[in-house]
Amino acid sequence: MPRLHSTVWLGLGMLGLSIFLAVYMVPTWVIKPDNIQILVLSPDFWPYIISALLAIGGAAMLAQHYFIGHNGVEEEVDDAPAGGGKRIGLVAILMLAYFYVMPFLGMVWGSVVAYVAFMGIIGFPRKKAALIISVVLPLILYAFFNYAAGIPIPQADFLKLP
Repeated sequence: MPRLHSTVWLGLGMLGLSIFLAVYMVPTWVIKPDNIQILVLSPDFWPYIISALLAIGGAAMLAQHYFIGHNGVEEEVDDAPAGGGKRIGLVAILMLAYFYVMPFLGMVWGSVVAYVAFMGIIGFPRKKAALIISVVLPLILYAFFNYAAGIPIPQADFLKLP
């Protein structure tokens, strides 16, 4: 019996997770108030979008495997970068530190520091662009949630945003 290609397993897993999210997780665990006027501000809107994107990605992987030519033989290629396990451990420690530092730095400034730390661990080729994004993206997200959606974002006591 031939082994299925890893893209088939990954595509099937993505489809299965998408169905699980859309059919069980979102309806069961996401509370949706009745007075939502704007669709994109509804608590269940983005989880359904993520579920749909997972389904599209899984279907695309299956279609790529079955409709784009392949020789049926899965090559065993070790393309993992050196030190990958160490990086995973450092990222896990960084996420734990981000969780514990958030009450002191707030979500916005904590995200800036965490993104710069991720950049140091993973290594980005365009460091100037990544540094700009690490500051601008949390500020834009803060502005959207605070002013457009009316959802307050936790902030630091020492440097509050308007």
